[in-house]
Parts: sequence; structure tokens; C-alpha cells
Amino acid sequence: MNRQKIIDMIAKVYGVAWTSEAQLKDLERFAALVASAERERTWFGLTDEEIVELHHEIKVQLMGTYKTEDIYRAIEAKLKEKNNA
Repeated sequence: MNRQKIIDMIAKVYGVAWTSEAQLKDLERFAALVASAERERTWFGLTDEEIVELHHEIKVQLMGTYKTEDIYRAIEAKLKEKNNA
């Protein structure tokens, strides 16, 4: 995140675009740490076996009358579970 984006965010949150040079440097360091942590996070997808199991669970739970959205929600829940989100 560059300086201008940080300044724009400050203006949006506080209603002013001004911040001291020291505060701006601290915010730049913080933004760099956040970006670094996001890059380091390992993401886990679903295996073929988990997809088959999930499909079976959906069919059993909803007795074959499920909508496409139900499938998306079940996949989302499983991915959140695996990725601690």
C-alpha cells in the first residue's frame, strides 16, 4: 500500500487527509506487515475425496432437493473450516 492510499484511507475514516510524517511512516510499516502476513498465509483447498463426501452430505441432508446456492454455501463452510476463517 502506498502513501497516497494510506492518506486517502485516513481521510475516509477521520474526515481529514492530514497526518504527521511520523504517523504516516508508522502506518506504512503497519501496512507492510499486514501485506507480508497475508502473503505468508497458506490456503487449503478441498481434495477430490472431500468434494465427493461434501456432495454426499448435501444430498443426504437435503434429500436431493438442494439448490445450487446450497452447494456453494456448503463448499464455503468447508473451506472456512479448513482455513480457520
